[in-house]
Amino acid sequence: EFYHTDFLYESKKDVVRWNGIDAVVTIASKDYSALRFVSSLRLVGEFNGPVFVFSDNMSTSHHKLEGYNVTLVDISRHEPTFDTAEAEKSWKHSYIAKAKWYKTQMFHLLSGNGTSKINSILYVDADEIVNSPIFRFEIAVSSCIKKSKPTKEKKCSAFFFPERIYVSYPFNSGTGLYFRNASASFMHEWSKEILSGKYGRDQSAFVAAMERTNLRVCPLPSLHNYYSMDVITAILNFLTFGYRRKWASFIHPTSAKDKSQMATVFDGSKVVYY
Repeated sequence: EFYHTDFLYESKKDVVRWNGIDAVVTIASKDYSALRFVSSLRLVGEFNGPVFVFSDNMSTSHHKLEGYNVTLVDISRHEPTFDTAEAEKSWKHSYIAKAKWYKTQMFHLLSGNGTSKINSILYVDADEIVNSPIFRFEIAVSSCIKKSKPTKEKKCSAFFFPERIYVSYPFNSGTGLYFRNASASFMHEWSKEILSGKYGRDQSAFVAAMERTNLRVCPLPSLHNYYSMDVITAILNFLTFGYRRKWASFIHPTSAKDKSQMATVFDGSKVVYY
């Protein structure tokens, strides 16, 4: 059973309501595919809720997603405004900035067609795969929210997995749990930093937004995230007789994205979990 609660602060709009994941969003722009992630989400994760794939390429490259009850969202016509010409130039020459900025616009892009009832969004990078039923992750998140002990001065705007210990960023933005109202200020400030043109990575803009404001994000349970191709993670997995990977809800590649793999179906036939 989920931990149901309302965290009220300065106003009634500034609230986190957790009743499970309302929708899942991923981004597959240019010639990237979300097929591997979506198929694992449906077949292994057994997630039956709405799934949205943001893309600037609405050609037939996404036709294989049709069998997985996915809604494609065209992001090609949605572009920001800029304060300076330098920031606009940086945007036009940075594919990464463009792709990452749309994370901060998820609730705006999901307007109409009944999506106003979506309060919580789980964002997952399209190169990840789901490794176990999502309901187990939702139960763990319930416990995280309960333990976060928010106050008016110290609240959780969103939740992310902690980064690897040797990475300078505190959190990894590849997987995040966002809330329509409680995450609004954080997403706005993060968006501003991405559009400033100062940063080549969205996580640098993430940290800058946190340092500039008094906003706070909180950790998701790290046991549910497995960084593949990472030496330290592999050692921990070996020492726990493979339990570390078997338990994880998400397998997160730490090497370059493999486009050919991302365009394949993942049915979990090789996944073993407890």
